[in-house]
Formats: sequence, C-alpha cells, structure tokens
Amino acid sequence: MFVWLPRYAYKIESGYHSNTEGEISIEFLEGTSSHKTEVNIGSYPEYSYSTTASESKMLNYVVHPAFNYDETQLTGLWIAKFKASRADATSSSKGTSEEIKIVANKYIYGAWTDKNLSKVYELTIAMNNEGNSYNLNIKDNLVDPHLMKNSEWGALVYLVQSKYGRNMKVLKQTYGNRTYNVGNQYITNVDDASTQNIYGVYDLVMYYFPETTSAIDDVDNKLVAPNKHKDMYINRYGDAVYETSSLEPGTSSNTASWYGGIADMQKNGSGIIYLRGYNGSSMFSYKSQPIDRNIASFRPVIAVMN
Repeated sequence: MFVWLPRYAYKIESGYHSNTEGEISIEFLEGTSSHKTEVNIGSYPEYSYSTTASESKMLNYVVHPAFNYDETQLTGLWIAKFKASRADATSSSKGTSEEIKIVANKYIYGAWTDKNLSKVYELTIAMNNEGNSYNLNIKDNLVDPHLMKNSEWGALVYLVQSKYGRNMKVLKQTYGNRTYNVGNQYITNVDDASTQNIYGVYDLVMYYFPETTSAIDDVDNKLVAPNKHKDMYINRYGDAVYETSSLEPGTSSNTASWYGGIADMQKNGSGIIYLRGYNGSSMFSYKSQPIDRNIASFRPVIAVMN
C-alpha cells in the first residue's frame, strides 16, 4: 500500500531555522512545472528568507527538491503507507522472508528492524526484480523503488505540517507494539495518520522504532548505490533538518527541532544516516548513527519517471 505525494512548492511562514514549530504554506504544481500563476517561486540556493529573528521565515516559495530526481522532474512520489514488514509476517511471528511487504503490521513488532543500511537498500530496490512479490519488473529509469531519502522524508512531513495534512496539529506518537491487523485497526486509529484519515501515511513518530533514511555524505562508499538513491549533503534544504531546527552542523540537542524534538546535526563528510521520528519526540526530530549499524525500521519510496 502506497500513498501519492504530489509535486509542490513550499514556503516556511514562521519558525525558520528555530526550535519553534511554524506554519508551512504549500502550493501544488501542475505536471512537472516550477510555476504557478500569481505565486512567487524562487530557486535554491538563491531562495530568500528573513534574517530577522522575530520573523524567521522564507520570503518566497521554492519547489521541493525531492521532486528533482537525478535531474528528472517528477510529478510526485509514491510513499509506503506503513513501515516495511517481512512478506510472511503473521500475528505471532515476524517471519523469515527476505522480501518486503507494505501492509498494516501484523506481528506485534511488525516493522522490520534487524538489517543494516546496505541490506535494507538491497531489499527496497529488489521490488523491481522479476519474481519479487511486488513484481514491478520495470526498468529503473521508468519505475524506481528505493529506500526513503532524507529529502523525501522532508517532503512528506512538510506536507503533513501544512493545512493539507494536520495543519500544525501534533502527530500522535505510536509504539513499537502497535498492530493494525485485527479488524483493520488502522481505519479506526486515524490519529496515527499524516492526514488524520485512512488515506494518509502511518507511524511517522514511533517510540521504539524510529525510521532510517538513506546515506548522508557517504564518503567511504559504505552504501554502494547511485547518488539518486542517497542524499549527498551540500547545501541541502527541504529535508526537515536545518530549516526546522535551531542547530548548526556539528551540534546536537534534545529539544532543538520543531515540537521539541531531538536534533543531532553532523558535519559534512561524517558518513552517517539519520533516524527520523526518533524515540517519539517529533516527526521533525533527527539523530545520526553510523552507516554500518543495524537500523531501526524503514520505508520504501517509488519514483515514477514521466
């Protein structure tokens, strides 16, 4: 089960580069365009923002960078509705399958949590392999499943923060033992969803199993993957890191991101990944960890080229 995230431009109206959560305005864009009538859309890195502390806002809209996929402009992205589980997970077993299934978690600790980044990456791109249960079997230059990137996490939570998501309403923390298998519980637990209805993305803030996003500054090539599948951090924006926290690179704090979330911003070249929605603090929280360590949970994304 996947949820469509349409192409948009965004503008942070308040709380820019601070630990005070703010308003994010969204303008949906037509096709792969970068323009909309009567909306001032700038470009990065020239997009402008106020340097006055009392304002803390962007002065114009910018197209979210997640929709620029390896220099191909996308109309949107397909985001996994739930965290990945093993394909054969049941209500009493986490399963043994080496294939991904995106369903409402059946096992009490349903999210798949015992693989390192390289293995998780292999599992997500294997959704395109012949014989895989998803059986996409389509060329990667047309349909490209991959591990969610940090910029794609940002694209999702910025939309959640806007009036098209939860409109600045705090996203409910869920727990590692959340299950949705009995009587389609996700239908009645809509406060766990990004849109407060059954059509959203679930479990963005979990107490036990935060979510891994793909490699940042992978200078040691520990993740063998094309750059389109990992964020190389040089003047990044739109990723719910710098713009939605008060930190500078190389610093950390337990309350420096929006909604009082954990923030741990590593310097460029550190070869790390981020855990998002860390330990129930906030969907804007982030914490670094080494690339070769086993991850907590993960979520695939599918890019469809036009």
